[in-house]
Amino acid sequence: REVSLVLHVGDICYACGNLTIWRDFFDRIQPVASKVPWMPAIGNHEFDYRQQHWRPQWLQAGDDSGGECGIPYFSYFPMPHPSNAWYSF
Repeated sequence: REVSLVLHVGDICYACGNLTIWRDFFDRIQPVASKVPWMPAIGNHEFDYRQQHWRPQWLQAGDDSGGECGIPYFSYFPMPHPSNAWYSF
């Protein structure tokens, strides 16, 4: 069967602030992502950091993102509305 959609649910590439790892991740997924819709969902390794300004009450904040605080994720995967990290289809 042919793949029609990739849902990448959290912990996208474990870059922890290292943009070289982000670039390597995109190089690796390019053969598939160039042919099939690739829908990511942010995970703690892209967002979780104790000193970040916004943190929902349910989040057990650690330092999993290495200080990224979602900045690379939201730059690479912009959502239709800038204040919303989630989508539905």
